[in-house]
Amino acid sequence: VSRPSSLGGMSPSAPTSEQSPVVTSVVSHHPIEPGKVRAATLVDDDAVRTVCFAIDAGEGLTEHKAPHRIVITVVAGAMEFTVGDETHAMVPGDVVNLAASVPHAVAATEPCHFLLTMVKSA
Repeated sequence: VSRPSSLGGMSPSAPTSEQSPVVTSVVSHHPIEPGKVRAATLVDDDAVRTVCFAIDAGEGLTEHKAPHRIVITVVAGAMEFTVGDETHAMVPGDVVNLAASVPHAVAATEPCHFLLTMVKSA
């Protein structure tokens, strides 16, 4: 599994929540590419950053930590989410709510899309 090289510096031109309160067609506008992990920032402001991940089967994100609380929602496909010693099989509609600085990893078991929202401030 790998980590997209653009993860740290995603889309500096992403709209804020005020500029784009509704984002539609997320899955169709962010197709899965064979053998790749893609990340596209949908919204980025002082309060939140929302990112759409499009991950091919067999790919993922190695263990890492987020500097803020994250909420992940699977919207298509299937993946495994590992936190600590527990791995959870996840399908569309499943949600993760994880505190800041908790090590976790993601592995797509089939091509999948998930939304990650990083909560920067309460």
